[in-house]
Amino acid sequence: MYRKPVRLGPEHDLRDFDSGRSVLDTFLKDMARYNQEQGFTRTFVIADNDFNIVGYYSLCAGMIARHHVPRSIKAHQRRLKSRWR
Repeated sequence: MYRKPVRLGPEHDLRDFDSGRSVLDTFLKDMARYNQEQGFTRTFVIADNDFNIVGYYSLCAGMIARHHVPRSIKAHQRRLKSRWR
């Protein structure tokens, strides 16, 4: 049985999540919590009774034009982007 969608929390086990799409898996495992802590996105997960994730979605309330982003964040995003390919 699956739990209803809830906001991603520390009780959720992300280690074994595999959607079949590496870019989605990488986002959930490496970026979802950070982005949520920073207020960039909210990630909601569907988990089984043992809190293993079986699905997720993330929402972002806005968008920033790349030319307005500080260099330090651009550099971080380039490193992530190279891992997603």
